[in-house]
Amino acid sequence: SVLGDVTGDGRISAVDVTYLRQIANDKEVYNNLSVEKKLASLVLNVGIVTTADAEIIRNIMDNKLSINLFY
Repeated sequence: SVLGDVTGDGRISAVDVTYLRQIANDKEVYNNLSVEKKLASLVLNVGIVTTADAEIIRNIMDNKLSINLFY
């Protein structure tokens, strides 16, 4: 899995940000994800997905942050 790539297409995009927001707001959606997608969604790695995970990915896409800060 690629950190932040919850769609599993091999790249981080706006679709991943939208999906992360959905996952953060709906526990059932998270529970139905594959293990790989669950790992990819835990950007902050605090045990749950939050909207902060989506905002981090958005900032990475906007070149305001580096994904390397979260490995």
